[in-house]
Amino acid sequence: MRRFLSYALAAGFALTGPALARDSHADGSSTTEAAACKLALALARQGIADDRVSASHCECLENKDDRLAPWSCTGFVSYQ
Repeated sequence: MRRFLSYALAAGFALTGPALARDSHADGSSTTEAAACKLALALARQGIADDRVSASHCECLENKDDRLAPWSCTGFVSYQ
């Protein structure tokens, strides 16, 4: 019985902690990597208060064949 209770408590903590964390992502492209990342993060953060954001990062690729917007980024935001 004791083992069951410890598993139940652990499962309850697992559900209340990480289950509340959410993720958002968006794409952006521009002439520079910095501008593409900034745009992607701004789009991903729409509607999310600054104090709720726990982490954010960009992943970018360069397409040298595209002269108008060679940089394409995806911005990822984790929030609660």
